[in-house]
Amino acid sequence: MNVVFLGRPGSGKGTQAKILAKELEVPHISTGDIFRDIIKKNTSYGKKLNNYIKNGILVPNDLTNEIIKQTLKKKEFGKGFILDGYPRTINQAKFLSSITDINYVINLTVTKKEIRKRILEREEKTGVKREDDKKEVIEKRLKEYSTKTKPLIEYYTKKKKLLNIDGNDSIEKINNRIQRKIKNEMFREIDENS
Repeated sequence: MNVVFLGRPGSGKGTQAKILAKELEVPHISTGDIFRDIIKKNTSYGKKLNNYIKNGILVPNDLTNEIIKQTLKKKEFGKGFILDGYPRTINQAKFLSSITDINYVINLTVTKKEIRKRILEREEKTGVKREDDKKEVIEKRLKEYSTKTKPLIEYYTKKKKLLNIDGNDSIEKINNRIQRKIKNEMFREIDENS
């Protein structure tokens, strides 16, 4: 099963994606983690990526698409995957469709107020201040999400892949909603095809 997570920065995509990956026994792919690993290597490519991320700007489509393409070629992703942080634009969604099939797109809906609270809590819990968690960067990321990523909701709704999930709750309750919704969709598809 191939699943994509959508949602504003700080909506809990990574947390929920990891849980679902473990439950479905498929790998979790986080573009944010991939980018951070590349940045740590401090190559010219890494410095270029870091410049986009620390300024709250989406990494250009061609760079991101190539990274995802190379990642999905690996044997470990043959039985399915959970993807978070990609696609973020219509261009990326179309590219993803050209290289693999997506079963479901989970859209975590979380209020801006809750997102700001979670990002601050993440910093307090981990003691780590990520470059992309600075207040001005958060605001820029939320704006970028609204203009570039939000159209994906309409795109995946038309493809009948989108599952909206209320993400303003505890991790466990959100996970239960996701599992219920996927099971309901699977049963609906079976009914339609029988």
